[in-house]
Amino acid sequence: MSTAVRLVCRWWFDQGGQRVTWWANAGNLASWRVAWACGFTWHGEVPEYLPHPDGLVDAWLASLGRDDDPTRPVAPWTHSPGAPVVGEFEDTRSDGPMTGAEREVLDHWLDLYRESVLLKIAGLDAEQLCRRAVPPSTMSLVGIVRHLTEVEAYWVREVLLGDPDVPDYYCTRESPDGDFDDTTIAAVEHDVAAYREEVERTRALAAEWTDLDVPGRGLRRGNQVNLRWILTHLIEEYARHLGHMDLLREAIDGRTGY
Repeated sequence: MSTAVRLVCRWWFDQGGQRVTWWANAGNLASWRVAWACGFTWHGEVPEYLPHPDGLVDAWLASLGRDDDPTRPVAPWTHSPGAPVVGEFEDTRSDGPMTGAEREVLDHWLDLYRESVLLKIAGLDAEQLCRRAVPPSTMSLVGIVRHLTEVEAYWVREVLLGDPDVPDYYCTRESPDGDFDDTTIAAVEHDVAAYREEVERTRALAAEWTDLDVPGRGLRRGNQVNLRWILTHLIEEYARHLGHMDLLREAIDGRTGY
């Protein structure tokens, strides 16, 4: 795909064009990887810009100029220093279905905590999100976001669905705690986008699994696990790390709150 994009861009420039502009769904990380590999420069996001079956969705904008190097390495998701990675947004969380059925309640609490993660990082720039504010811990807000990306992919795609090809986002044999230890300011927006994309994927996949009792297709350390256990564990995992995020956020700018 990168080769095809470079050829199209070169053809356009040979015809006298000065710039190629690329719009894509804000959650389309795969397209951004191609744009990044082709030297496109990230310009930011435009809210509610592109049509979608569920309505208008946010878009990202990038471009490549006639004199730009289409193979140059550029930092992903670059933006103005000090600009928030996630803008402030209205807190619409609620107590949910307080007399609801089991699955309805489990789904509600997991989604509430997923939204809480984004609320905890809203308004902060890349440097703040990378800040390890509680030494000697290597935890940072973006480190927790990266960790939860791994958690979502592992429990839903690998353990529940038995997918053998789930990638290790950050944790490898060489860096088993890479989600926390290997954060960089340049990659923060990429990391947040990866989290959002993974949550959308795992939410949709889990919704297709309607039986809480049937064991998943994969194993957890040799043991079978059903969806009830997985959803309960994910809620516990999020609750634990949101407590860490409370402390990290307060240490950075004094903000507190649920």
